[in-house]
Amino acid sequence: MGFFSDISTKLFGQEKKVRNKSRNVSSQKKDRRESFLSSEERAPYFIQVGFDFGTSFSKCIYREISKDKAWVYIPRFAKSELPFLIPSPVIFHNNFFKIHTDTEIQYPQHGLCHLKFAIEKVACGDIDNLVLDRYKKAAGASDLESVTEFVRHCAVFYLASSFCQILKDIKYRFKDFYQKTEDQVAVTMAIPVADACQEQISSCYKKILKTAWAVAPKLAGKEVLSRDELIRIIETSSFDRVQDELCDVYPEVSANVQAFLRSPASSPDPRTIYFFSDVGAGTVDHSVFTYTEKLNYFAAEVFPLGSSRIEFEACSVPNSWDDMEYWRKEKEAGHEARPLIKAKRIIEDSLRQKTFSATLGDTCKCLSNSCGVSQRLTLQSNAKFIFGGGGHLHLPYETGVTEGFNDFLKEGWRPFITSMQIPTDLEMDGQSEGWMKRLYVAYGLSFPIVDLAENTYPDQNILEGEAECLVMKDCDCRGCNPSCTRCLGRGWYYEKK
Repeated sequence: MGFFSDISTKLFGQEKKVRNKSRNVSSQKKDRRESFLSSEERAPYFIQVGFDFGTSFSKCIYREISKDKAWVYIPRFAKSELPFLIPSPVIFHNNFFKIHTDTEIQYPQHGLCHLKFAIEKVACGDIDNLVLDRYKKAAGASDLESVTEFVRHCAVFYLASSFCQILKDIKYRFKDFYQKTEDQVAVTMAIPVADACQEQISSCYKKILKTAWAVAPKLAGKEVLSRDELIRIIETSSFDRVQDELCDVYPEVSANVQAFLRSPASSPDPRTIYFFSDVGAGTVDHSVFTYTEKLNYFAAEVFPLGSSRIEFEACSVPNSWDDMEYWRKEKEAGHEARPLIKAKRIIEDSLRQKTFSATLGDTCKCLSNSCGVSQRLTLQSNAKFIFGGGGHLHLPYETGVTEGFNDFLKEGWRPFITSMQIPTDLEMDGQSEGWMKRLYVAYGLSFPIVDLAENTYPDQNILEGEAECLVMKDCDCRGCNPSCTRCLGRGWYYEKK
């Protein structure tokens, strides 16, 4: 923690900077070519890069800490309505890596897709998983050691190429960046919460991230690179500058929560229970929490039911890239072909069951159901829903969640759906809030890792409670008194044994 203490002192003095949603941050836009103070007069720059490593697309937001202002990174090849998307596939052909820049094609020829999942599978030794089939073929090997090394090289090339361009964008925005030796850049990358909880997998992500961060400056201008050259660059790179405090991973669901807690849409009422459903290409992430200074999780789940599962289920030939690309375009065009409808119903039913059994099951463990306090009434009265992510569709994702709740509530019930507004500290270049649903994670990661919540994973709430010997007690007010000083109107409170 010494490094960040030094940086914090240089930026803010001895007083710790406290962030909350009541801060008054100027939203006035400034030209990218704004002139800055001379390097002798200005404070050191500390840039925090938040990188949302996605299954189909990655996203990035970076923040200058002393100004407390953030920007959405726009790739130089951007040409779509969502120009911030960074395609995640890597092209590998004739032993050469190439970056994929066409956002209109998610399953390109010679493309290695779903790289994030490939890392997870080799890290846990699941060599027979279908996602690794194309990686085995491209590597010309099927043993775990060889495939693991190849997947690692794919990931390092992809991340390092992305970081190289992000660093270039930062230097363009801050012309005098690195003119002071104290100027620093840190990166935090999102990974699935289930992987973050497993040391074997999270350490694999961290190793790849640190390697990519170290070699990124050497990939400038190298959009095509042989695997042999990449290996040479890795072997000759210095990792001295890659400090652990400057390079870390963080769970996606926790980053989602961080973004929302800093949003004007969040409520300070601790009785409000937020249900967050984030749909990506690979997974559906659920997080249930209340508004507290420290994350107070009720549940966090990751289900392999992301939007790419729709085209997978619609395919007549499993794992066919051509078929997957065809059904993806049909899905995004809003067509209602029978295979698509069938695929959506399969996912809706699965999500409905998992919402009921897993997400609601874990949530109810944290809710009182005695002394006149009803779990059903608590959820009916206090639950607010946030649906986000680039893969979100009304059917199957919103309907799957709400039907799961209907199975529990068993009454005529309609969800209270809210959304996250554009934060005042985020420069969006005049774009609409339509961008924001895909940027929750990257925005949450744009805060320094030391400023993120103390509790990163849901099970840490339980572990902390055990360490302090806390037990949940029903309050005499039965949740009917919003001004109750003991339970704050929730109907329950924690008490030390």
